[in-house]
Amino acid sequence: MALEQAFKARQLLTYREGNTLVVNDPYLRQRVDVTCNEAWFCWPSPAGEPKFVDRHSPGDAVDQIIRQYAGIYMEDR
Repeated sequence: MALEQAFKARQLLTYREGNTLVVNDPYLRQRVDVTCNEAWFCWPSPAGEPKFVDRHSPGDAVDQIIRQYAGIYMEDR
């Protein structure tokens, strides 16, 4: 899957649970479950809101997840 490769290119730890790609990397500080349908990658934001990115743009999905999850802790500093 292209999304899994995009996370690996940024050296973030992932694994699969069925059809869900689990991003469980210390850099993000919490687990992120990413699912995919015919059109979208979908994951919950840190506030629990659903977030979507076109499934043909895995790099954009990875960038948004990093900003959402790692960015929380960078802003606190």
